[in-house]
Amino acid sequence: MLTSHQDNTLCGARNLGRLSGTKSLNDFIGRQDRVDCYKFSLADERSFSIQVGRLRAAASVKLYNSKGATIRHALPSCINGEAIATTLEAGTYYLSVKRRKQDTYYRLITSVSELGTLPVSTKLEKIGQLAAGNTVKNGAVSSGNLIDYYQFSLAQNSDFTANVGTLTNPVRLSLYRDRNNNQLPDNNELFTTTDSVNASASFSHYLPSGNYLLGITSMSGDSRGTQYTLTFTHHLQAGGLPLDPGEDSNQAYEMGELSSSLSVKDLVGSLDNSDFYQFNLSQISSFNANLSNLSRTTNLTLYFDGNGNGLADSDEQVITGSGARTISLSSDLPIGTYFVNVADAESTSGNTFYSLDLFATPQPGSLLTEPGNFSSEAYDFGVLNSPKVVQELIGRLDETDFYRFTIDQISAVSANLSHLKRSTSMALYFDRNSNGLADGDETVTSAYSWGETANLSLDLPKGTYFLSVNNADGYNGGNTLYNLTLAQTPKPSSLAADPASNSNEAYNFGTLTGSTIAQDYIGALDNRDFYRFDLSQAHQFTAILNNSPSGSEIYLYADSNANGLAESSELISYASWYYPYYGSSSPTISASLNAGIYFLLVSASSGGAAYNLMLN
Repeated sequence: MLTSHQDNTLCGARNLGRLSGTKSLNDFIGRQDRVDCYKFSLADERSFSIQVGRLRAAASVKLYNSKGATIRHALPSCINGEAIATTLEAGTYYLSVKRRKQDTYYRLITSVSELGTLPVSTKLEKIGQLAAGNTVKNGAVSSGNLIDYYQFSLAQNSDFTANVGTLTNPVRLSLYRDRNNNQLPDNNELFTTTDSVNASASFSHYLPSGNYLLGITSMSGDSRGTQYTLTFTHHLQAGGLPLDPGEDSNQAYEMGELSSSLSVKDLVGSLDNSDFYQFNLSQISSFNANLSNLSRTTNLTLYFDGNGNGLADSDEQVITGSGARTISLSSDLPIGTYFVNVADAESTSGNTFYSLDLFATPQPGSLLTEPGNFSSEAYDFGVLNSPKVVQELIGRLDETDFYRFTIDQISAVSANLSHLKRSTSMALYFDRNSNGLADGDETVTSAYSWGETANLSLDLPKGTYFLSVNNADGYNGGNTLYNLTLAQTPKPSSLAADPASNSNEAYNFGTLTGSTIAQDYIGALDNRDFYRFDLSQAHQFTAILNNSPSGSEIYLYADSNANGLAESSELISYASWYYPYYGSSSPTISASLNAGIYFLLVSASSGGAAYNLMLN
């Protein structure tokens, strides 16, 4: 044992020279000599490990590079040591053993071995796939055979127990998940570790399927060591999965159809960063996901496979949450394929078990086929001769639902949305050019939700229409179920034919005698109706327009040149209504007329209504 204060800094570190194989030394740290520093070098890249034993009190062990920057840090307990194992490139390094709270002797063991091999003074036994029930192994560890490793694999996710007993000196029991399948106990693959107490050590954990290394390390630091009996036990966990979910969506665990609820238990963390699950919905559903029993911060994310490529693409994220104890997600979802991802969210080493519960409450759509996202794929109601009631979904995952309908007579049409949870809009289109599409310049009107409802109500002429229900919550919004009620109340025209928009094709009343009433539509979709009538003798004439939209106008022309046309120079009288600025809601023309031919024009450039025209 050496006693010196010169080695209390890296500059005065004791030089161990170029290391190879195993090297050990004994020393002391206390109030008068708080830290021992050592310098060493490696000729080539090597696997390197440090073991500190024979401790009577806790100590701090650090490994530094040639510039004094810390590479690894370990805190050995008061009776046992802590191995630092890593890969080092050729070069110069330092290590220090530092007193913490009490004085202590210690034994320092360094081990250098070629890459891809176990450290010197270790042994590996390959068990292969672990059989059901108990597997028992007997062995011994000491300073000459510091660590015994057992390599095994689990074919299924399992509850796993390891117990080492019949000990005469302390040992450490360590479990590694061999993620890279190199059959070596890499530092970043350490899953758990425990020290023996009262001649035994054990742990029980839920383990994903895969390859593992279990190590038994002598902690006595000398040749005494100990014999041991190691017992493995594993069985499939209740609620667990037979296979570990993949870390990527293309390896997701397929859960099939989610029609009510599914529950699984698994693990994520530094040894299993991410678990993907895939499920399908065959009908619109209210979806909930609950992640519980967490011990570290974890992310829970839902993806919708919108492009059908069988992957959870980054732009297909629906909703996400983060938490260290529990996480809950909820959303209304359309028919389709989905992925749920449980992912570790911490940068520090560690793992957490979790319970994942998925729930789907069907909210089936009332239609045989889904409304399309484009007017060319609209769900066709046909002639709207009775109310249509629909339950469907709209939102980020289904931006637009198109419906098509026809009315065969002038009608008051209403469209009502209810039970909305997200901002939603409606737009009504009139297929004016009869091309079977809702063109951008064919918009009639629109409405936005107010609270849980949105409403449209207006008079319409006969023809073909498209109604779109649209997500108005933006790309980052969610989804909502909706109920759509579409209805019509007939307001049939009283005329045998639709009045033309030109005077040469005007609807002809013939010779007026007494009163005549005409009911038809005027508005943005049919903005001019021309009528013609004859007077066989002079009369006091009155025309009254009722139930017309704001902006309605009536014009009276006398065909003074007998050319069968209403010309601007032949205008006799005019009346209009523009709410709320001027005019009566029933524009009226009164005039004394001689015998002759006359034209009456009913006009409105906006809105729309089924009007009533009275001629006296």
